Amino acid sequence: MSDIKDMQIAAAVPGDLPAVLGLLDGAGLPRAGVTTNFAQFLVARAGPEIVGAVGLERYGVSALLRSLVVAPAHRGQGLGAALVERALDVARLAGIERVFLLTITAVEFFRRLGFRDVPREGIDLAVQASGEFVAPCCQSAAAMRLVLRGARVALVPRVHLHLKVTDLARSRVFYETFFGASPVKVKPGYVKFLPAWGPLNLALSDGGGSPTPRGGHLGIQLGSREEVVRELARIKAAGVPVREEFGVNCCHANEDKFWVQDPDGLEWEVYVLNHDLDDEPVAATRGLGLVRPASCCTPGSA
Repeated sequence: MSDIKDMQIAAAVPGDLPAVLGLLDGAGLPRAGVTTNFAQFLVARAGPEIVGAVGLERYGVSALLRSLVVAPAHRGQGLGAALVERALDVARLAGIERVFLLTITAVEFFRRLGFRDVPREGIDLAVQASGEFVAPCCQSAAAMRLVLRGARVALVPRVHLHLKVTDLARSRVFYETFFGASPVKVKPGYVKFLPAWGPLNLALSDGGGSPTPRGGHLGIQLGSREEVVRELARIKAAGVPVREEFGVNCCHANEDKFWVQDPDGLEWEVYVLNHDLDDEPVAATRGLGLVRPASCCTPGSA
């Protein structure tokens, strides 16, 4: 049995779904809505084995914490609480103000984590439409709420980017898929995203058929190759066309990356910096050969 300090909690990838469903089945927890919302799950790994999971379905500024499960051999170590705390960190970073949940057997556990009982009719209507909320096995469950208003989201530095787009509905679908999350604010002619895996505050507004003038590209730098591979797998599984470039020399650095393009043709680069090339001779690219050295930072010309 692994110690909790040796376990890794990270965003789920599509290939994790069978293992998570197996944990839920073993614990007698509902599957309703899990597959549809799996991009919003976290998993705990002990080596290659998935030993825990939790979901955070987002509905504007509210969210539903759901499907908290820990493998029997790893219970009693604080892993369940660690999964909840990581999910709440994601909620704060995304600007979530209220987190709801349903539970039959873990009321006291969640009370220790700050959740309070609420009547079921006190849950936001959007959350009440979730698959778990309407599942027959959850009709007798207790409803609970944790208020996050004024939490750490105000202290998290983010780059703000506001884009006028040609087709707001189409762009919203693209960015929901790209970021793996719903917008945190939706108003007529306007949506805003605070992705959990990048320090970005992205606003989209209706450009009336004329998008923001584009030049160059935008990028999100991640902390490790594993994070790049995880997001790449998630986005490819969602059917978004990608261009993969691993081990490329670009902009005086060696990087692993992939590219996507939004409906208005804006290129996004998701990458990790392996090492700088300032003190090294320019080497031949050992990636997939998709980028010319002279134009590596202008993917549309490759």
